[in-house]
Formats: sequence, C-alpha cells, structure tokens
Amino acid sequence: MQEKFGESFLQQITVFSCDMWDGFISVAKERMPNAVIVVDRFHVSNHINTALDRCRKSLRKEFPDEVRLKYLRWALLKHPDKLYDDEKQLLEKAFKCSPELEKVYQLKEEFRAIFDEMLERDEGENRLNAWIEKAEALNNVYVKLFLKTLKNYKEYILNFFINRVSNGIVEGINNRVKFLKRQG
Repeated sequence: MQEKFGESFLQQITVFSCDMWDGFISVAKERMPNAVIVVDRFHVSNHINTALDRCRKSLRKEFPDEVRLKYLRWALLKHPDKLYDDEKQLLEKAFKCSPELEKVYQLKEEFRAIFDEMLERDEGENRLNAWIEKAEALNNVYVKLFLKTLKNYKEYILNFFINRVSNGIVEGINNRVKFLKRQG
C-alpha cells in the first residue's frame, strides 16, 4: 500500500473505518498515523444481533415444542419501527414465554439507540458505559460474549461519535459483487 499511494498520501488520511479485524486496525495504526480509527457500527450491531439470535436458538433447543418461540428471528433483528403488526404480536407472545429474551432484545434496541443519537464522544462513552453495566447485570452468557468483544474494541467503537462514518457503501458493493458471483 505504501508504495502505491506514497507516504504523503497516507499521512493525509484522517479517518479510517473498518470492521473488527485486527489486521485492518494494525495496518491503519502503522501506515496512517493521523487517522482516527473507527469500527463500523454495522459490524458491532451484527455482534449484538448474534447474541440475541443465540439466545433465541438456545430457547428453541430448551423448549422445542413451544410455538411462541418459533419464527422469531427476523422480527427480533428487524428495526422496531419497521415491524408489521403480526411481527409485533409474535414478539409479545415470545416475550411472555421468555422474559430473558425480552431483556436481551431491549438491550439490543437500547444499544442501537445510543448510536442513532447525535452524541459527542464523551456523551457516547457515558451512555455506553451505563449500557454495559445494565448488560452485565443481566448475566446472560451470550450478552457476556458480546461484552467481551465490545470491551476489546471500545475505543475504536467510540470513535464513531467523532466522525459518524461508516463503510456501509463499500460493504454494500462487496455484497452485490458476491451476489453476482454466486449467480454466475
């Protein structure tokens, strides 16, 4: 990369958005010393969604015949403003069956809401720290795994509040290319 773009080009980069792969972060630190490294919120959200989905799957295994726990995945992961009435009813029934699932779902939504607000970095950090305390108090095994990841990348995640950048456009292009390759 250094040979292609040159040292002066890399010195000019002020923001670098990436996922949580350590290779990207270490290269950015080494080659782009003036860049603020931001872990893309989409990738962080994927990790909290995974925790929620694992919680759902564990309940399905524990109660395989419980009808109220079936067909929930997409409703759980969807933005609440985009839920259809039948999906809302499905969630209500599931939450009556499993209050813990509802708590993990609420944590996911509260986490998302933090990043939807126009906060300064220190405000974002305070809100995130309060959220972490609440999440730790739940003592859910899947949320604990997410918290470990969150804490490992917390500084880079909080940098989102400085620049509010995302690599969503690049991710969309990559997904489109992969789709076209599969179709071919």
